[in-house]
Amino acid sequence: MRVRALRSVTVGLAIVSGLAATPGRAATTNALRGLVLHLRMDELREGALVDAVTSNAVGRVTNARVVGNGKLGSACEFADKESFIQLPDAPELNPKRLTVSVWFKCGKEAWTTRYLLEKGVEQGYALSIMGGNKDHPRRGRLRATVGGRDVFSDTAVNDGNWRHALLTADGKAVRLYLDGVLQKDRGTQNGDLPPTAHPLTLGMNRSAKEKDHALDGQLDELMLFSRALDEAEIKRVLAAVRPKFTKQQVERRLKELKELYDRGLLRQDFYERKVEECEVVD
Repeated sequence: MRVRALRSVTVGLAIVSGLAATPGRAATTNALRGLVLHLRMDELREGALVDAVTSNAVGRVTNARVVGNGKLGSACEFADKESFIQLPDAPELNPKRLTVSVWFKCGKEAWTTRYLLEKGVEQGYALSIMGGNKDHPRRGRLRATVGGRDVFSDTAVNDGNWRHALLTADGKAVRLYLDGVLQKDRGTQNGDLPPTAHPLTLGMNRSAKEKDHALDGQLDELMLFSRALDEAEIKRVLAAVRPKFTKQQVERRLKELKELYDRGLLRQDFYERKVEECEVVD
């Protein structure tokens, strides 16, 4: 039977402690064929992130930092201006077909488009959050761009919660998944994706020289595959970042949170959201 796991909760100035045992990292997704890049966002080595596939330090960090409140372990936090991580162009970053997977979190401000990552918007691939005024129909929605063509999420994602974005391109179709759910908007693709000379940039769109606007949020667990994953593999990618706890630990945590809710220390929407975020493990 699978059980539910909750993160620690902050109530006013009081902090509810986490589960007694510290969860370990889930197994690496190197077992999935075609993984060419995996940035856990946990470690900086001489001003660069460490790639879990090669164990090499890759990507120069500019005005960004590693923080401890990531989706799994630590994450990389970007400021609102001139904040990015840039990986130099390499054959591995130019797959003909691809899957890009990343966890992200950003606030509600959506007047300008903010980029999770990009490697040449016109010919390459990118993930961004649409900006615009309050009347813009796609304001705050996740946008996947492949070869200059856009695909949008069904709903807005600028809510301050951890969300998962996954983009696949198999030479015929471009698909966007949000939190593991395939979105209605689909894109077409006429053959393999051509290589671009642009670096891979996280947190900004440097190819368009939009240096005034950065993500102003966090990224975690970025993965790039050299093929389009199928539905079962996508579920494995999502499950790979979920911490595991014993049934007794989870039951104790749920009891603690229920007591706080009954005492009026947790708002109902906050309590329900935390329950919704729980993983159920068979």
